Parts: sequence; structure tokens; C-alpha cells
Amino acid sequence: MLVYNFQIYEWPMSLLRKIEPWCRNFLWSSSFDKRGVPLVSWRRCICEHIMDIFSFHDPGAGDLLVWAPSSSGGFSAKDAYEFTRPKFAKVPWCKLIWKPFIEPWKSFLAWKVMHGRLLTEDFLQKRAWMAPENINHLFSECPFTCSIWSSMFIVFGLHFTSGPLAVILSSGLSAHFSPQLMDLWLLMFRTIVWLIWDLRNKLRFEEKVSTVSSNCRTIINHVPASSPLARGHILNKVHDLCIIRSIGVHYRPRPNSKIVEVTWHPPCFGFVKIKIDGACKRDSGKAGSGGVFRNYQGHVLGAFSANLDVPSGVHAEVLAVIKAIELAWLHAWHNIWIETDSLLVTKFFRSPHLVPWRLRVDWQNCLLRLQHMSFKISHIFREGNHDVDALANHGALGSGLTWWDTAPSFIFALLSAGLVGRA
Repeated sequence: MLVYNFQIYEWPMSLLRKIEPWCRNFLWSSSFDKRGVPLVSWRRCICEHIMDIFSFHDPGAGDLLVWAPSSSGGFSAKDAYEFTRPKFAKVPWCKLIWKPFIEPWKSFLAWKVMHGRLLTEDFLQKRAWMAPENINHLFSECPFTCSIWSSMFIVFGLHFTSGPLAVILSSGLSAHFSPQLMDLWLLMFRTIVWLIWDLRNKLRFEEKVSTVSSNCRTIINHVPASSPLARGHILNKVHDLCIIRSIGVHYRPRPNSKIVEVTWHPPCFGFVKIKIDGACKRDSGKAGSGGVFRNYQGHVLGAFSANLDVPSGVHAEVLAVIKAIELAWLHAWHNIWIETDSLLVTKFFRSPHLVPWRLRVDWQNCLLRLQHMSFKISHIFREGNHDVDALANHGALGSGLTWWDTAPSFIFALLSAGLVGRA
């Protein structure tokens, strides 16, 4: 109530000078007339630390209006649609339907079939029409379509069993085909779905009838036409090679493996090299970050791990960089070299507007701090980041921030290779 009066009314200075010691005495000794003895020296223990705090507030930066549901903070028609549309459970066949080597209209038709959204006569039956047709009967139970499926299954060396389309699609997935043959299987599946729907429309509206053999030839002709867009290769399997040749497609051998040596290079004299990493466990929702500080001789100057409450691995990687720079500043290491396995994080330094909006203020403060430091950043392959990956996982399972002045025991074996030049 007293503070509220201070804000509303203009109190005389003489009265304020009397009230100030009363408030101080009450806070220190719980009595207005008794002066308490402070346990710490304000000027010696607290004031000096406050004066050492570097202010990174940018007075020229204005407020920014963001769209909270999006990661970037920007608003678009797609964001509005994603916000308003009903969310359904993810289906396992989603990524198999949409492929760059398959015509989009075929994928769209297959998507409608798998979701049961084709305008078959069972929809008219709901409107008082009497018709026996439905999607399951049309695409997987009709004797004519079963004959087409069975003939094409024989080409791929499989046995056809009538069932829902999702089961038919998974029959090829469980066959352990080579990547190229798997692409042909997906092409064949999409082509048969399109062909059955096309035959149904021709029979329904034009009364055209065709045979199973002619339709199988049509499928065999369509699959090789789209196969050059696929990027899969064949494994060393004679069975797969025979199937690919029977379809009339040129086999694509496996590309030669490229061996890349992943080494850890110490920084130049005067610099501290910081390896950082972030981890996010999708199954448990836990996230963490970690980092190791090493000098030009490869000696560990310190390490940290932190538990994070973030929704994705990108957020964890960004916070790992921010925390590493904060710790380097506190230890007066102003010449730093950050090493990360995230190419996206290195891109954030060139394009700060791409940082998720929830971390953008912290990121801008981090960049302001870097203006007073000598800074480098480089990318390292994931195979060379096992030590900080272990720290990030340790942080995800722990709580708060943990700092070690030396390398913790659970990463010592991973660091020992780095001390001789290997990561």
C-alpha cells in the first residue's frame, strides 16, 4: 500500500528521507527502530560484481510482432492453415506416397485412396443411392483388380494376399529389396492405383472394357518411364538384378564409398577451442547441451552440460552455443573458436533472422557479446563429436547446469583420441 502511494502521490522529500531508514531497518532486522547488522559488505561483495556486468542491451532494437505457433515468428497463409486445421495421427505410409521421382498427380491420387477420399459410389449410397461399390472392393477385393495385383506381385517375386491397400504396400517393404528395386516397387504401386481408378471411370462413363494382360503391359511400360528420376542403387543381390532386368530398367550400381578422415585440430596460440553439441530425446521430451573447452596444446580447460526445456534439437544446438559463449566470457577467454556438427548453427551466424524467434533475443545478445571477442566457427562431422554428444546426453538426463574444471570421467576415453590429433 505504501509503494502504491509513492506512485500515485508526490511525497515530500523530508518525509521520504525518514521512511527510507525505516524500510532499511525493517528489511535487515524486522524492526523499524533497530538497525540490523548486514552479513555481507554490500560495496565490497556485491557492488563490484554488479559493476563488472557488461550490458548487452541494444537500445536501437525495437519490439517485434511474432506469430507464436511458427518457429520463425513470421506469419503466412500456410501458418494460418496449420494453426486452424485438425491434427491427425501420422500414418506410416505418408513418406512412401510422396516421392520426387513419381508424378505428383499419381501420388495425390494414391493419397486420396489411402485416406478413403475418392468419390466412389458408396458416397452416393449415403445419399439414398443403392450401390455396392466402395474403395476396398474397388482397389483390393474385386477379382479383376486382384488379378492385376497378383500378376505384378509375381514380377517382384512376391505372393499376393488380398487386404487393405496399406497391407499391400507394406508387402514390398518387408521384402528387404535393394533401394533401386524399392523405388520400382513404389512406382508400381502408384501406377496400379492410378490404372484401377482410370479403368473404373472408363467402365463407368464410357463402358470400355480391358483385359488383365493388357493392363499389366501398361504398368510395365509406365514404370521404366519414371525410373530415371529415382536415385536408388542396387545391392549385390542376383535376385534383385533379375527382377530389375525383367522390368526393363537399367540397374544402377552402388556408388563407391568416400572415406573422409575426421581429425581434431588444436587452435592457434592464445585461442580456446570449444566443441559444442545439443541433444533432444523425442521419446522422453528431454533435451540437453554440452561443451568442452581446450587450449592450443589440447588440454581440457573445462567442460559443461546443461538440462534444457526446449522442443527440438535445433533449439538445443543454439542454446549450447549461447551457453558456451557465456562461460567463455565469465572465464575471460576472449579468443574462442567454436566447433559444431550443426551446419544450421553456422548458418545462423550469417543469417540471424533464421534463428527460432523464442531464442532470437538471446541470440542477438550473444552476437553483441561476440563483438568484444575474437571469434571463429567451423563445422565438424558428427563422428568427431562423440565427446560433447555424451555431455549433451548427460545434460538431458540431469538437471540444471554442471561445470567441470577438468574432463569428466565418462568422456575421458573419448577425449584421449583427440589429444593426439584425432576426434
